[in-house]
Amino acid sequence: MNRPSIIASALLLAAASGGALAQQNWPTRPVKIVIPYVAGGPVDAAARAFGEPLAKHFGQNFYIDNKPGAGGNIGSDQVAKAAPDGYTLLLNTTAIAISPGYYKSLAYNVEKDLAPISLISTGATVLAASLKFPASNVADLIKMAKANPGKITFGSSGVGTTNHLSGELLKSLAGIDMLHVPFGGSAQALTSMIGGQTDLMFASSLDLAPRIKAGQIKGIAVTNALRTSALPDLQTIGETVPGYESTIWYGLFAPAAIPQDIVGKLSAQLVPLAAVPEIKAKFEGLGATFIASRPDVLAKTVREEIVKWKRVIQQAGIVPE
Repeated sequence: MNRPSIIASALLLAAASGGALAQQNWPTRPVKIVIPYVAGGPVDAAARAFGEPLAKHFGQNFYIDNKPGAGGNIGSDQVAKAAPDGYTLLLNTTAIAISPGYYKSLAYNVEKDLAPISLISTGATVLAASLKFPASNVADLIKMAKANPGKITFGSSGVGTTNHLSGELLKSLAGIDMLHVPFGGSAQALTSMIGGQTDLMFASSLDLAPRIKAGQIKGIAVTNALRTSALPDLQTIGETVPGYESTIWYGLFAPAAIPQDIVGKLSAQLVPLAAVPEIKAKFEGLGATFIASRPDVLAKTVREEIVKWKRVIQQAGIVPE
């Protein structure tokens, strides 16, 4: 082998060794968690809740970078195109599995361009009603809807949101027709329902549980597979409508080519946090349950949720943007 070839081989070997060493030593600088929503919301709070113990363990700051817009897709796209070195992560919600069915085209592929790291939490969504609404359970609601097709109204925080599609899923599985009324946010939808201008709404237990306990509105059911500790007396919709489930979940992602040993390091520190009372309490304060999972559990969740919500969007005749 001639001298130039020897030098080139040595340089390639050094580069490969340096990359492997960098992975082994990860992290050597602060790690960014992109939140594709505005600052100050529950996703921010969730990222801080698990980011703080990660920072303590790894000796590096895990900081939040808010990149809102396009239903969470601006931030998600930035992470999908970021360097896969473990220094850019993404915390997103159920919305990331709704986007492929709701938008005509995305600048990134959820399953191909993002690597799942961990399912972080699941949260309860509540179906609530105005005090003026006659029905107080799912069975009576369905009877009313069948007797008055298209006359019962349900509000949500906007078209294509998890709360909107929770209602469309109920319509589909129960064979009923209700009128969706989109608002600019959950607060406006709640105000309308409290005033009796709209009959129902789907929203997080964090938003609705205090109002239900205060007697301002009434709880009908929760959309999760299991009942929630926040409102233990509320039945699940699935107890009346078999197969119904709509869960708010948070998942941690990274660019697709992230080295698996970095994924392993993160997973190894996240999973044990589910048993830490302080972490559990922080998520319960957000109306959620911290669960932390293996990467394959999040991958399966995303895959199944994309199929489910695409079907709901098509059946509801929602026109993608």
